[in-house]
Amino acid sequence: MNPEKWKTIKETFSAVVELSLPERIAFLSDSPRDVRREVEKLLSTYLEAESFISTPLLVEKGLRKNRTEENLLGKEIDDYLILRKLGEGGMGIVFLAEQRCENFSQKVALKLIKRGMDTNLVLKRFLMERQILANLEHPNIARLFDGGTTPDNLPYFVMEYVEGESIKKFCENNQYETNERLKLFIKVCAAISHAHQKLIIHRDIKPSNILVTEAGEPKLLDFGIAKLLSPDWSDSRTEPTVTDFRLMTPEYASPEQVGGQMTTTATDVYSLGVVLYELLTGTRPFKFNGKNPTEVSEALQTQTPVRPSDALTDTQENKGETHGEIPSPKSQIRNSKSLRGDLDNIILKAIRREPERRYNSVHEFCDDIQRYLNGLPVKATADTRIYRLRKFIKRHRAGVFVSAAFVFLLVVSTLVTSWQYMVARGERTKAQERFDELHDVAKSLLTETNAALKTLPASLEIRKSIVEKSVAVLDKLASEEKDDVVFLTELADAYNELGKIRHLKFHESRAALGNYDKALRLLDRAVSLAPQNVEIILKRSATLGNILEVYSQFGDREKMLELWQMQRDNNLQALALEPENARTLYGLSAQTEEVSGILKSLGRDAESEEQMRQSFDFIEKAIAAQQAKPFSLKEQVELVTYIMWKGGLLQKAKRSDEALTVYRTAAEIAEKTYRADNSLRYAFNHASRNHRYMADIYRERGDWQKFLENTEFSINWLTENMENRVLDPAYLRGSVTFYIIRKGIALDKLGQKKEGMARVDEGVSLYIEAVKANASDGENILYAPETLEMVSQFYAEKGETEKGARLWQEFIDLTEPFVVKNPNDTTSLKLLAYAFERKGDMLAKYQADSRTFAETDKTRLLRALTSYQQSNTHHKEISRLEPTNQPRLDSEKAVSLKASQIRSRLEEF
Repeated sequence: MNPEKWKTIKETFSAVVELSLPERIAFLSDSPRDVRREVEKLLSTYLEAESFISTPLLVEKGLRKNRTEENLLGKEIDDYLILRKLGEGGMGIVFLAEQRCENFSQKVALKLIKRGMDTNLVLKRFLMERQILANLEHPNIARLFDGGTTPDNLPYFVMEYVEGESIKKFCENNQYETNERLKLFIKVCAAISHAHQKLIIHRDIKPSNILVTEAGEPKLLDFGIAKLLSPDWSDSRTEPTVTDFRLMTPEYASPEQVGGQMTTTATDVYSLGVVLYELLTGTRPFKFNGKNPTEVSEALQTQTPVRPSDALTDTQENKGETHGEIPSPKSQIRNSKSLRGDLDNIILKAIRREPERRYNSVHEFCDDIQRYLNGLPVKATADTRIYRLRKFIKRHRAGVFVSAAFVFLLVVSTLVTSWQYMVARGERTKAQERFDELHDVAKSLLTETNAALKTLPASLEIRKSIVEKSVAVLDKLASEEKDDVVFLTELADAYNELGKIRHLKFHESRAALGNYDKALRLLDRAVSLAPQNVEIILKRSATLGNILEVYSQFGDREKMLELWQMQRDNNLQALALEPENARTLYGLSAQTEEVSGILKSLGRDAESEEQMRQSFDFIEKAIAAQQAKPFSLKEQVELVTYIMWKGGLLQKAKRSDEALTVYRTAAEIAEKTYRADNSLRYAFNHASRNHRYMADIYRERGDWQKFLENTEFSINWLTENMENRVLDPAYLRGSVTFYIIRKGIALDKLGQKKEGMARVDEGVSLYIEAVKANASDGENILYAPETLEMVSQFYAEKGETEKGARLWQEFIDLTEPFVVKNPNDTTSLKLLAYAFERKGDMLAKYQADSRTFAETDKTRLLRALTSYQQSNTHHKEISRLEPTNQPRLDSEKAVSLKASQIRSRLEEF
């Protein structure tokens, strides 16, 4: 080759080596064909041979030691003694080192940039990696300990030394089956998800970068080519260069990485999908022999990945000939059927060519895997009724069988026992034995089976059926056992349980009242038979509380006052028997406070103040009595409950400084108690709620910074403990949305308008999604207005009234099915009437203070009028069903007035 041509080739190579892939192709298209061919050969060699810019051939072949390694072994860098080399990459070398301090020493991993690689670009990458590690703190990510510069100005950083083997080798050597590999993989996903929350994309996820310790804990390593989404640390370049391609691992790189396109969190979803594919099949989804970017890009764009279950079958039948690999027999799981269906779909969704068709996040990917492990339907599989039914039966095969068996046994036992009881009435002993057997069956259904079903989704109808049948059997037996106190209380418990299901879950409030009334009569009889039994008296108080819950939905203040007074008198009866009973004292404090509130609403201020004074007195005594008990963590949780109530009383009394002190104390105790025993669910809940109550006080004061700090505590507290199954992760995810909304409102108040609106919108979207996911559970619908009110008020303040109207329409759509099912029950009707009214308020921009409307657009006013008319229709139906319910009649008049005002406005157009 003549010197002139060689010079041209070298200059062309130098010009394109740092260009992005599309730019390089465009550049070379203008070059002579022979020059282009030679440059492409050089580029291919450059990319495939790590030794080109990292390890000299003699060193790679073991004929000569790396000079950097020779120079550093046995020497110290600051406090770190270099022991041996652990590994080497394109930019740096990782050494095992020992940190030697005055009182301790520990093994660490020290990463040092290579001599000759200290260009501006590489230095920036190295420093970026150090910054990234400093931002991460997760149990499944190797931690950063220290950083600095060597005497000859080479930067280094010190990390946690992870002694383990790659995740693939670990699964092979331990012969992990499918579910074991998935559970391990979920922990890796959690680490990546944490990085994404810190705005970091890893971009080089592969088995060798995931080490698993002897204890079975995975650790994510090597953020050398990670990307920070923070504008302070992002590259000035927007496209990956050829050097970037050389540094990544093509076998696990996403199509957008290889193609020089923008990388996002979807990039890591793809790489995780490839890793999971390999973990379960022993092979990878795409076939390419070299590392030429054009070849790799073409393979990713044209090849269709084999379904994992088929790939596994191929490797088992063809001895590893799939994709040109010969995987170790240990690298595969033994049963290809375990991958068929859901796991096939999950993995293929994760490695889709188009980023927008993959999972939206690593969390969503991980959640689908967890749903598979739990036997739940997964998002990656088309949702059909047959599919969901099949999953439910498979997931709860034992539960469905046991439930069916119990019901069958119950019916048979009822028939047999009834017949035997009639025939053998004179044989009292035999009859009593049969009675006890049937009683035990019914009680087991009510306690063990029903309790187990509570944890299962879509089990409401089964639970209701089981409880109804159990109650029917116990009712028949009760006629023969009128004076058995234990039996009477058990039957009352059954009626209370049935009432709760009907009221909270199905909005059958009238039927629920009938159940609660029966429970109350049974407990009245039990108390008359055992007037000294405090537990039974307190059960009666709890039943009165259940009845109060229904009447509070009705808005019947007179009936509520009557019931609160009955409940207070009942607890005073219990207190007379046990004057130091903290639970009774707490109950009395709560009841007298409620009586105080109702009396105030009725204009009886003097009586109200006296009841409030008594409420303070009772809670102080409750706290003292609880503190006098022998210490235990469960008793500590009870103490926190009472301290929180005291804080609430102080807050209502406008003594906010004292309330803050009390809430802070309660929060600290709750947090310490939960950390001592993370099965104590109420301790966990109390820690978050105390911060919420403190935030409310700061909001009243207009201190939005303090409000934000307390709200962020609640978000972090819930998020950090999401993996604790005792806490019900689904419930926690729903709770987090409430605090995300509050955070958005705080950010807006602090001047971060755009970020604030984004957080509120995010929280609303997640909240509605969570409610829809459990739309058949009426309890979610019953208490949704509290959150919706907070959001719609924010939207109204920001002029986003259309968003507020859509929000209430979402709630209307969720509530209407309950009205259809229970047309003669007012619980759902009341919610629907209220939602239509609030939708109208948003559309017409209703000003509550002046009772006027700010909207001037005729179309929106017409829509508001329609909404008010729909609200009024439901109010009239409520009035028909409850003609004496004055609050409902008042609401109907208020909506009619709004509709009349809108009509007047429309006449002006």
